[in-house]
Amino acid sequence: MQAFLRAAELMKKKDELLKVWAEQIRDLSYDIEDSLDEFKVHIESQTLFRQLVKLRERHRIAIRIHNLKSRVEEVSSRNTRYNLVEPISSGTEDDMDSYAEDIRNQSARNVDEAELVGFSDSKKRLLEMIDTNANDGPAKD
Repeated sequence: MQAFLRAAELMKKKDELLKVWAEQIRDLSYDIEDSLDEFKVHIESQTLFRQLVKLRERHRIAIRIHNLKSRVEEVSSRNTRYNLVEPISSGTEDDMDSYAEDIRNQSARNVDEAELVGFSDSKKRLLEMIDTNANDGPAKD
C-alpha cells in the first residue's frame, strides 16, 4: 500500500510538471507566432530601400529569433530531463499513422488559400472547365 501511495504521489507530481511544461510550450508558441507576424508586417510594409536602411530592426528580429530558439531548446531539454512525454515511436504503428493523419488534417485547415503557390494555372483551368460544362451541359466523351 505504501508503494502504491508513493507511486501515486510521483504520478501527481509528474502530472503537475506536465501541466507546467504544456503551459510553457503554449506560451512559447504564442511568442513565436507573434514574432513571425511582426516580422511579416515589417517585411511587407517596407520598400527595398527602407529594408536596407533598417538593418538595426532586422538585427533586433534576428536576436529575438535566436532567443526563441534557445527557449525551445530549454523546454525540450526539460521534457527529456523529467521524461514528461513519451516519444511517439514507442506507440504502435496504427497510433503513429493516426497521429500523422491528425497532423495533416490540422495543417490543411490552417492553410490560407491565397498563399498557395503553383496552383493558379490548375485552378484557372478547372474553373474554365466548370464554367464550360455549366454553359454547354455535361461534358461529352
